[in-house]
Amino acid sequence: MRAFPKHNHRANEEMFFVLEGSGELHVGDQTYPVRAGDIIGCPPGGPDTAHQLVNTGATELKYLAVSTR
Repeated sequence: MRAFPKHNHRANEEMFFVLEGSGELHVGDQTYPVRAGDIIGCPPGGPDTAHQLVNTGATELKYLAVSTR
């Protein structure tokens, strides 16, 4: 249900575009619902910007990830 462990980047920015499904975005100690059509920006930083997408829906969570790396 998770593609990657919760992580952060010191200099790299990431953007996610949710194509299908629904889930949760964990950023620092906050949790946000996500669904198809959402665009998510994750800035560089420390533990407060650590992020992870988690599939909590009944179908596959598909997203496009783009980074500045």
